[in-house]
Amino acid sequence: MVPRLKKLDSYILGYSAANNICFIGIHGMGGIGKSTLTEAYFMKMSHKFEGSVIIVTTRNENLLIERYKKCRAEYPDDNEALQLFCWKAFESIEPPEEFKKLSKEVVEYASNLSLALTVLGSLLGSKRKYLWESALCRLRKCPEKEIVGKLKISFDDLDEVDQRIFLDIACFFKGQRKYAVIENLDSCGSIRIMG
Repeated sequence: MVPRLKKLDSYILGYSAANNICFIGIHGMGGIGKSTLTEAYFMKMSHKFEGSVIIVTTRNENLLIERYKKCRAEYPDDNEALQLFCWKAFESIEPPEEFKKLSKEVVEYASNLSLALTVLGSLLGSKRKYLWESALCRLRKCPEKEIVGKLKISFDDLDEVDQRIFLDIACFFKGQRKYAVIENLDSCGSIRIMG
C-alpha cells in the first residue's frame, strides 16, 4: 500500500501546489481498492494539508471533469495484496506461520482484488485452520471471475440479524469510526455486543 500512497501523495502535492483547492479523481474497476486507498491516504497524510483536498472515486473515468487530476487505481501487487489480507485477517502485515500457505492461496484466489481480500480477511481471520481450508474449498467451487459470488459466501455465513447489521453499516455508516457505529446501532437495538 505504501507505494500507492506515495504515488497518490505526489499527484496531490503536484496539483495542490498550483491550485487553492485540489481535486483528485481516482478511477478504476469496482473492488480494485479506490476507497481503500483513499481511506488509507486520509488516515496517514491528511495532517499535511491546511487547505482543501477533494478526492472522488469512480468506476467511470468520463465522469471526472477537467478540474480533476485523474489517477488510475491499480491492482495491488502480490506483496501489497498479502499485507492487506493479513491486516484484515490478523491485524498484522504478515500471517502467523501456520497460516502462511493458506493466506497466499486466498490472495491468489482473490486475484489481488482489494474488496475480495478485505471481505475474505474479515471472514477468515477469527476462524481455525480447518475452517479456512473448508472456506477455500467452497470458494474454489465458485466460477473464478464472479467476485460477487465469492463475496456472497461471507455474507451467507452471517446469521440473519448480522446480515441486516452488515447491510445497515454498508449503506449508512461507511467510513465512520467503529465505536460510533456500534453506539448508533446499539441505541436502535440493532446490535448485540459479543466478547
